[in-house]
Formats: sequence, structure tokens, C-alpha cells
Amino acid sequence: MASEQESAVDVEIIARRGLLYAVLALQAALTLRLVWSNTAFQDEGLYLWAGHLEWGHWLHGNTLPPFPDYFSGVPVLYPPLGALANHFGGLAGARLLSLGFMLVATVLLHGTTRRLFDYAAANFAALLFAVLGSTEFVGALATYDAMALTLTAFSAWLVVVAARRARLSRALLLSFAGMMAALADATKYAAALWTPVVIILAVLVVWRRSGRGAGIAAGVTFFLGTAVPIAVGLRLGGSAYWLGITSTTLTRQHGSGPAIDVLYKGVGWAAVILVMAFMGAIVIVSRRPKWQETAIAWLFFCAVLLAPLEQARIGVFTSLFKHVAYGGWFGAVIAGLALAAFVRSVPAAKAARAVIASGAIAGLAIVSGILLSGNKFQGWPTSSAVVGYLKPIAGNGPILAEEDPVLEYYLRNVRWEDFTGINAGDSLSTFLAPIETGHYSIIVFVYLETAGLDLKLRQTIAASGRYELARTFIIPNAGAFGRYTRYEVWRRVPGASA
Repeated sequence: MASEQESAVDVEIIARRGLLYAVLALQAALTLRLVWSNTAFQDEGLYLWAGHLEWGHWLHGNTLPPFPDYFSGVPVLYPPLGALANHFGGLAGARLLSLGFMLVATVLLHGTTRRLFDYAAANFAALLFAVLGSTEFVGALATYDAMALTLTAFSAWLVVVAARRARLSRALLLSFAGMMAALADATKYAAALWTPVVIILAVLVVWRRSGRGAGIAAGVTFFLGTAVPIAVGLRLGGSAYWLGITSTTLTRQHGSGPAIDVLYKGVGWAAVILVMAFMGAIVIVSRRPKWQETAIAWLFFCAVLLAPLEQARIGVFTSLFKHVAYGGWFGAVIAGLALAAFVRSVPAAKAARAVIASGAIAGLAIVSGILLSGNKFQGWPTSSAVVGYLKPIAGNGPILAEEDPVLEYYLRNVRWEDFTGINAGDSLSTFLAPIETGHYSIIVFVYLETAGLDLKLRQTIAASGRYELARTFIIPNAGAFGRYTRYEVWRRVPGASA
């Protein structure tokens, strides 16, 4: 009889794990459809190119651009790791690295939810996060978001695990969790927006099990585990890193996007998880648990809103879709509980209807995620035709280009010192003298973020007589409802340089 009971338990455990494996397989399939669907995005090109230069610096002592001044993450963390994956697997290899990180984040979400609630909530939480459009997008993009999000998730998971341990073991785990949060913040500075969420979580979960004093001590331990490594890192990195943190994150220039539009889009992209997280918080309140459990529920609900609210404050759409995944991870914990509670609350006679309703919610989340992530991943022009044309002719002198991070990544035969970017905020006068002397061998216009300056530069180079229009590329932009992107490649007339 005992052996039969043990076998039944084993089968139940396997079934529970099987659901998680199925969710991971679904997440991988949804993300893999994006991996080969477009050429490198600007951020991908920038970080992978930087990673290769970092390796060149470490191995051969090559000079480096001032990456710490303007990167929104420590350039010696993700970029070299991404470049290593890129070296062995190309762009797809670097993107698969991100998928690996996001799969780990889903496993950590499952483990966190299971410890806070139960297996049913954990399975639903993992499913909702896996099919979130932002999760699919981040998992297919070779940037440091996947790594930073996973480290943040690891930190939160460690906190929940630590709550059940004895005092010394708990202190060690909380210190390590703080270090992981610091590493996440260093990987991408914007990840620090969710570090207070993990600190508060540490206080609440330990307070619930071991009392107020232990909870406060847990928060202090975690905070020190985070603050000390960051302080040491800033000390070693110097003023350049502080400049990067302030310019890209703390005092980032405000955009022109209306706050209500930014908030509306951010909330819309997380709508399924946000609504279900709200319902999950209501479920917890209705149970009249300890106040710490109620606080955790609303803490996770608010975590979903952090990215939309912060970027609405500064009027910036850039990176908002990626940042939704960070808050989505926390919100999925409570959203999973809501679905599990819904299924349990339905009488056995109506179980079939509950399954259908739950399937409809999951289906809505899946379809929404597929449409959003697919649209976003086609939101930048494919550069394969332009790169294919430039490769044989590049490397004979300086290049001026708007899409310089992408071209720097693909045109590896050109030294970084020979690239000059056309950036928002540049003035026409900056480029007049080099154009008049025929300094650039190639000039590439894309007419995107700097379209106004591009048009002025085009008139200037056409009037200079030192350049000729070599090729025009009209590239459909499927992710932007049929619009197209116009690339122009201008070449220096032979013998025209001063």
C-alpha cells in the first residue's frame, strides 16, 4: 500500500513538472519563430560590436571607444558574453543566448510562485509569462535585457527560498540575492527600477514567517548585499560609469511622447497579466490572510505598472515594450494565482466550462503575444541588401552613417575609428568641413530619427560635387503597417578628397 502511494506521488510530481516542460517548449517555439526573422536591431548591433571590441582589447590591447560614457549597462558584462555567442553562432547564436536566459526566468518564476502559493498557481504563472509578447521579444533579441531580467528573477527566487531557512543560512542567501540584484542593475541600469520590489519582498516574506525583527533584518541584509557591490563597482569604474548611469537612466532626456499615450501603450502591452494580477490580489484579500500576504500581492501588481509609469513620466517609448517583461514577471505570480483560484472555485459539474474559460484566457494571451512580438520584431528595416552592397566597398576610408551601430556590427573589416554616426542633436555645421574636403569615403542615409538633418546633409553633399549617389534601397517595413524605409548610399567621387 505504501509503495502504491509513493508511486502515485511520483506520478503527480512528474505530471506537474511535465506541465512546466510543456510551457517551456511553447515559450521556446514562440520565441524561435522570431530569431531568424530579421537582421540586427540597432541595440543588438551596438552591444555585439562592443563585445567584440572588448575581447580585442583584452586579448590584444586594442583601443576602445568610451562605452561607459553612454552605455545603459556596464559594457564588460553582457556585451562580451553576447559577442562570444555571436562568434560561435552568429546573430542567431547571440539571440539564442537570450532565449536561454528567458527560459531560466520562467523556471525561476515557477519556483517562486510554487513556494509562495502552490503548483497550480505556478503552472498558470509560467504560462502567462511565457506567452507575453514582451517575453517573446526580449527572448529573441541579443541585448542585455534577458540577462538583467533573469538575474532580477534569480534574486527574487533566492529571497523566497531564504525565508524558510534558519537565521545564518537565511542571511547568507539574502546577501547573495542582493549581489545578484546588483549584478542585474549593472547589466542594465534600468533593472534597478525593480530592485526595491525585491527588497520589500524580502522584508515581507521573512516577516510573515519569522516576525518583524527578522523581516527588517532581512531587508537590511539584502540592501547591503546590493549597495556594497554597486559602491565598489562605481569606485573602480570611475566617473565614466557614473556619467553613463546618469545620462542614460537617472537624468535621461525627456522625450516628446505624451504621457497618457506612453502609459496607455505600456498598460495595453501588459493588459492580460495586469488584469489577472489585479484579480489575484482581490482573491488574496478575500481570504483575509496575514497582512504581509496582502502587501505582497499588491506589491507585485504595482511592479507591472512601474515601467509604463516611469516612461510616461519622461515621455519616452524607447525600450518600453522590453521593460514590460520585467514587471510582467512579478505580476505573473499573482495572475497565476487568480487563474488557479478560478478553476478551484467552480463546482465539479461546471469544471468543463472552467477549463474552456481558462483556455480562452490563455488563448487570448497567446494570440496577443504572437501579434505584438511579431509586429515589434519587424519594426526595423532589414539591412541585408544594404550590408551586402557595402561589404565589398567598405574599408577604404571613413564612413558617415545614421544606422552606424548596425553597420559597425556587420562591416567588421572597418575600424571603429573610421565610423561617424549621425545622431539626434547633431548640427549641420559638425559635418560641413569633412564633406567639403571629401573626408568620408561613404555616406549612408536612412531618413529615420534624424531625417531632418539627413535632408540638409544630402543637399550639402550633392552641392559639394565630391560625392555621387551610388545606390538607393527601398525596403518594406512589415512591422509598421506597410510603410517603407529608404536607404541611400553616397560614394566619394574618385580623386575628390582634399
